[in-house]
Amino acid sequence: MSGMDDEISKKNGSLEASLVSVKMDIDDDDEDVILAKISIGNESAVPIGGLDVSIITNNGHATRHAHGEAVRQEG
Repeated sequence: MSGMDDEISKKNGSLEASLVSVKMDIDDDDEDVILAKISIGNESAVPIGGLDVSIITNNGHATRHAHGEAVRQEG
């Protein structure tokens, strides 16, 4: 399978997050890795900063990624 067939997105207030792509890989330690690319859009004219992104697996394990870049309105 070369791409994703279904669009997955979630909206909360003026923010909308969409799953762009998911790839399986193996890192330098021969561990399985999932690379997920997520697009976050902001419908508000006010930039939103200090987003705290986390990925929660089906067994409840959370991986957190803090990103200080503001999400700005596009277009």
